[in-house]
Amino acid sequence: MAQDTAVTSPSSTVLLTFGKNAVGQTGHPELSDKTDNLRALSEFGNEELTFIAAGFDHSGAICGVNGECFVWGDNGYGQSGSKDDKSTLEPNKKTQEPLYTLPHKIRELSRIPIAQIALGGQHSLCLAKSGQVYAFGNNKNGQCGISPTLHSILQQPVLLKFAGSAKPPLITSVYAGYQHSACIDNEHQLYMCGDNSRGQCGVGHITKAPKICPFTKVSIHVHKVALGRWHTLLLTSDTRYVYSCGWSRFGVLGCNDDSKDLFQFHAVHMPTNVNPNSNSNRGTPVQIADIHSGAVHCAAITADRKSVYMWGRGQFGRLGLGDFRNALVPTKLQVFFRLTLFLYVAKKKKQIPWQQQNDSVHQLGLGGDYCVLLTTKGDIFVWGKNEEGYTYYFFFLRIFSIY
Repeated sequence: MAQDTAVTSPSSTVLLTFGKNAVGQTGHPELSDKTDNLRALSEFGNEELTFIAAGFDHSGAICGVNGECFVWGDNGYGQSGSKDDKSTLEPNKKTQEPLYTLPHKIRELSRIPIAQIALGGQHSLCLAKSGQVYAFGNNKNGQCGISPTLHSILQQPVLLKFAGSAKPPLITSVYAGYQHSACIDNEHQLYMCGDNSRGQCGVGHITKAPKICPFTKVSIHVHKVALGRWHTLLLTSDTRYVYSCGWSRFGVLGCNDDSKDLFQFHAVHMPTNVNPNSNSNRGTPVQIADIHSGAVHCAAITADRKSVYMWGRGQFGRLGLGDFRNALVPTKLQVFFRLTLFLYVAKKKKQIPWQQQNDSVHQLGLGGDYCVLLTTKGDIFVWGKNEEGYTYYFFFLRIFSIY
């Protein structure tokens, strides 16, 4: 889902949130369908933030040298941790479950240093510094790595076990999609679990509907994973090629086909570099440094961090390609990397030029219907849907510089 992000400058971190706050997911007590002003959260005191994450309707952060885990937002399935907390403002009007409108510390993990947190549709994964994984929230499709016949809802963190391993793997990264999850261990082995009804776990047709996948090792050496609504992207650790599986609609798999779901991982159709000194016209795919996925759109950053490729659903301008068309294969962003860029200023309603000066991509985040890009010079650009005030529409807009 929304991108989980390590904080690269923890010595001076302040968490700013904006956007939809209908269930407290921005960490402010005033519930609203739209919050278009940046607001700082003060509940972390003087602790340094080291990791932040956003799920479908809940958010989280890791702070301090002891790796304290904070979560807030919707708690209808226990995805935000314990039910008893002073920060609960009112019950969810739909589920009558308490909402955590302010960041609250998960008590069950208070003595366990946490390194990462991954938030999905209605579930959460926490990676301890020891390499162990804890899960909580909705487990009806096995997305928490436990058989749903045993526990369909986990109201508090549960330590996961990886079946079939001689010894417990040392997990280094965790990821959460809408109803499926992934882990990578220190040997670059990938483990998938959860809903596999559209092939999003990449392990073939393993059961009858509903297709539930336990934590299963996938025989590909993996550097990183990005999970969408019903699809999965992975970046290999050796060649840095991109593979995809799952739901194919809108071209989210990047395989030039939006009609056939893929239950096994297939190579994404990345552009190729042709060696001018070679007799062959067949080039090698461009090497990728990073991959990202929103609900129905995807992105890849090249190894030199100078180019970004987008594909998937173009509705709301979420691809930043200047129109609303879907992209069935990775398509290079052209506007951001032109020498002269015209940026739309929302208040003044006019264009102003900005001269790019050898800038490159530092971080990229994809939400449900929008994207946020941070350059190495500290400029932030956003594009996509603006219904809840979390971004700006259609083209790139420069928001501010943070450095």
